[in-house]
Amino acid sequence: MNRCVFALRCVQSRRAGRAWERSVWESGSRAWPAVSGYVAPIDDLRQKLEAEILPASWATLTPHAERNALFLVTGETPLADVAVALARDDSAAVEGWVAGGSLRRPTLEELEAWKTSPITFYAVIVAPFVLCKPVDA
Repeated sequence: MNRCVFALRCVQSRRAGRAWERSVWESGSRAWPAVSGYVAPIDDLRQKLEAEILPASWATLTPHAERNALFLVTGETPLADVAVALARDDSAAVEGWVAGGSLRRPTLEELEAWKTSPITFYAVIVAPFVLCKPVDA
């Protein structure tokens, strides 16, 4: 790597770090950047994921369905609860929803129906998965 490019990247990362430290200090937040082994408090994580739940058309979800990463949340199960459980790796809750049918992959019939008459979903990304719930549900 070119020394100038390396030096520029170091300066940029230092500036970004200082900016982050300044914003945390000013806001009084106890949040930490994403580092290995750090688990955000459940309230912070829930607020973050709830803010990321947005309406999505079937066209935007199609690529995720094609790579088999799309999961459908059905029934009365709140989308935010499932997102938090996935992000926190709460396997007991996830297994319960899968066993109860509240969390599943869309069926081929549903995929074909959505291609012909698209509907709107609420969706959130919990990498590498995308969770969605029909707006009318």
